[in-house]
Parts: sequence; structure tokens; C-alpha cells
Amino acid sequence: MELVICLGAHGLGADLLADDLICNAKDLEPYGVQSWRQQAVSDTTAEAFAAILNSSDAAKRKGAEARVQLLIEQAPSTGCRALVFSDENVIGTRRDNITEADLYPSAGERIGRISRAMGGQVSKLVLSIEPLEIYWTRLLTQQLRLGKPVATARKLDMLTNSSRSWRDLVQDVSRAVPEAELRVLAHSERTALPRNLLSLALDGRFPEGGTQPDPKPEWDLIQLRTILEAFGQDPRQLPQGKGFWKPFSVAQSNTLQERYNDDLFWLTAGADGMATFIKEDRLEALTSEVTRGQDNDQKNGLGQAR
Repeated sequence: MELVICLGAHGLGADLLADDLICNAKDLEPYGVQSWRQQAVSDTTAEAFAAILNSSDAAKRKGAEARVQLLIEQAPSTGCRALVFSDENVIGTRRDNITEADLYPSAGERIGRISRAMGGQVSKLVLSIEPLEIYWTRLLTQQLRLGKPVATARKLDMLTNSSRSWRDLVQDVSRAVPEAELRVLAHSERTALPRNLLSLALDGRFPEGGTQPDPKPEWDLIQLRTILEAFGQDPRQLPQGKGFWKPFSVAQSNTLQERYNDDLFWLTAGADGMATFIKEDRLEALTSEVTRGQDNDQKNGLGQAR
């Protein structure tokens, strides 16, 4: 059985995949793909993961790890060939990233805890990335939608000049879980679709469908000004007119893009052996659906064509 963790980043498909695995579990059942939530007999498993990630009580974490290991041990008996844990908060939260003005600074420690809880059996880790300006704009927009203040000039400077980038995150995750294959996906509208994300994680095409993203733009200025006003804030803090909110200056945007270009260069060059970089065109190579049903003599796993 494969044990796969989809890490995010935030807004890049992991949340949609988590929903799809639950809401459309019957569609994926013939392929032996299950979510850890299907295996969980109660909310205690969710509480266990929360304790593993957040508790400072060693005894509490140990008890939580035992519950997770029991879940993993029982999964194969239900026909599960790939147990998928998809949660964009595994490596950190939006709030922490904005507060710290840093890109998942605790990712290594957090994913290391999850790996230990799973007995060092993680097969694959999947991380999606995108241009840093787009990523930070998405997080800042989500903060506005929650009624948080508009980012200050100082905060934008801190985000722009942060020393961490995707390369640092990849290095942290790889070092924390060296036994797992780490796949880094270049985010696109196609790779964010849950069935495509699952296909790229498990090396085989799945039936189309599943949970679909909200087509409404996240950072439309008219909507955001209305939201600010609803929360009692001055909508004039945002630019007038239509279009998308662009909080960063031209110079800041250039700095963020240069850093992202450096990340892509490093990943394309092999990432020092730490990760495999996967682009959207990989989907075209996955021409065959994953095998339905379980065959004990099958050696090539879920990705073998029929």
C-alpha cells in the first residue's frame, strides 16, 4: 500500500482533493484509493493529527501516533492500495505565514512529526508551487475576506524580502522525510483539479469529474472593496476601478519573480536530488487509467496501464 501526502501549498488543489476523496469516494473505490478520513472511525483520528502537529505534550503526541499507526495497519484489509492524506495545513497555516512574513518556516518540523506518526512509511509527498507574487496575493486576499486589515507597506516589504523561497521549503521537507519521494508540481488550472493532482501523484489517469474549483476570482477589486465595507473598514484602502488587486509594487513584483525564477532553475536542474519537478505536460504522458481492482501479483502498483 502506498502512503501519499499532498502538502499544498495553500490554494493549489490539496483542499479540493481532500473534498473529492470524501465526496466522491465511491468513484475512486474500484481503484483502491482512499482518504485517511474514510479509514477514520470517528473524529478522534482528526484530533490525533491535530495533536501530532500542534501539541507540546509528548505523551499526548505518542497516544495520537498510536491511533494513526493503527489506522494505517487496518487500511489494506479494506482494499486500500493508496491511502492519501491531503491537507494544505500540514506544513503550516496561512495565518502563520502572514504573521511571520515567511514561507512555511516550520514545515520541516511539522512534516517530520507526521512522518514519524506514520512509522516512516510515507511513499510520496506532493507539493504544488506557483509564482511568489501570486501566492502571497492569494493569502493576503483570503485575510481580507476574513475581515483582517489590509496589508501594510511594511508587511509587503517583509514578504518581498523574506529569505525563504520554494527551494528552502523543498529542502526542509526532503530532509525531514528522506525516505519518501518528493514531487514538486508547477501549479496550473489543470494540475489543481483533484483528479489531475491525484493522477500526477499516483502515475495513472483517473476518471474525469470530482470536486471542481470555484470559478469566481478571488481578488476582484469590486468584491474586495465590498467585503472591506461589510467589515467596517474603509474601502478606499484599495485602488479604485475594476480588475484584480495587485498589492505589490512593480519593484517588489520583480524581486519576487526573480526569486521564483531561481527556484524553477534549481528544480529543473535536478533539485540536488531532493525532488522531482513535474510540469503540466506530464498529464499527457499518463494516457492509461490506473488499474481497477487489486492483483497481488501486480508489481507496478497503481500506475500500471490496463
